[in-house]
Amino acid sequence: MNEATPDLRLASWRCGGILFVMFLSSVLSQTDRQLVNILLEPIKHELHATDAQMGLLSGLYFVIFYVLAGIPIARLADRGSRRAIAASCMTVWSFATGLSGFTQSYAQLAVARAVVATGEGGCTPAIYSLITSIFPVSARTRALSFFTSGTAVGSGLGIFLGGTLVGALGWRHVFMVVALPGFVLAPILLWVLPEPRRAEAAGAPPPPGVFATMRDLLRTRTFPLVGLAAIVGSIGAFGAFAWTPAFLGRVHHMSHAEIGLKLGIATSLGLVLGNLSAGYLADRLGSRDSRWALWIPALGFVFTLPTGLLSVFSPSANLSVILSAGFSYFIAFWPPPIIASVIRIADQRAKTVAGACIALCTSIGAALGPFVMGAMNDAMNQAYGPLAVRYSIAASVCVCATGAILCLFAGHALPGDLERRALAERAAKLAAASA
Repeated sequence: MNEATPDLRLASWRCGGILFVMFLSSVLSQTDRQLVNILLEPIKHELHATDAQMGLLSGLYFVIFYVLAGIPIARLADRGSRRAIAASCMTVWSFATGLSGFTQSYAQLAVARAVVATGEGGCTPAIYSLITSIFPVSARTRALSFFTSGTAVGSGLGIFLGGTLVGALGWRHVFMVVALPGFVLAPILLWVLPEPRRAEAAGAPPPPGVFATMRDLLRTRTFPLVGLAAIVGSIGAFGAFAWTPAFLGRVHHMSHAEIGLKLGIATSLGLVLGNLSAGYLADRLGSRDSRWALWIPALGFVFTLPTGLLSVFSPSANLSVILSAGFSYFIAFWPPPIIASVIRIADQRAKTVAGACIALCTSIGAALGPFVMGAMNDAMNQAYGPLAVRYSIAASVCVCATGAILCLFAGHALPGDLERRALAERAAKLAAASA
């Protein structure tokens, strides 16, 4: 089976440099996003918010704008300059992150976080598309895994910076400090990232619209399954990451600084190693049998259940943090292979929109996880007190583990969808050549 190959041919050292800059953008994006979670308690008390409201802040409110902005911007990126869009979006979210420190009410902070979501929602799909244009299929999942490992570093960095700086600076100034690197990296993105030649330049028809791309993906057997897997995986991941700092503080009585240091390191190491392991295994085994591209995430989902449950029910704070690193490792198995698989089965003229579609599924889970867990905390507070957060995290981990079954079936469906996409691409090229 032949697949579309990248339009751009670059020296390996330059590809490495470009990928590193993309990685840094992922680090900053997730740092800004994760910051709210470690600052949750001081923000909640100063702004007089409930756990459910704080869950909405890092979940539903964020995701609504991430999606509403992300898909239309992805459509623009499939027609225009992806590097310019990525750089512009980074500037927007960095400005809004700094602005978060000036807010005086919960509503104002919600608006600022919505603008952060708008910037991040437009940047990530554009970079997904650039990666698939630069790297061949044989190395694509590894490249995507390196990029997504930036979210792992950013998650840990956000926890670390928030936990260590909040005592000295206060939560408002932490937002302002974390916003600064984005203003430096945005022009570097514009300067360093290439803009590969488009299919339209060779006389092909323009890319399909957003709804046409979504309809095309939903007609495959693979996308509905991996889309649902992304939703349940995000419920577990974002729910646990949002409330684990509060769990360690409420149940194990760890300080903000201790949580920031220990959990920041554990989360970063677990997610980075998980992303890179998944990328390597999916490319290595997937080159022999394409089904392994989605069976690797299935294996990761299986092991999230014991590591996640043991983490929250551990009697020791330090053991809980160590097991949390194990959960982070296995939960990181699904994003790179699933993203790469979705882009492979999509129309290659609409890669950015395809990336935005799987980001939409991730965002649904990211919205539900923190909010539902926050609502569960409020509902169980009278009966269980500080222990309520333990049971809400355990529930989200159980939901997350169902992704194993979905990815197992999706793996069986993937070869047929790849073959159908290859036939469609060859037919489109023949039609363009004869026109």
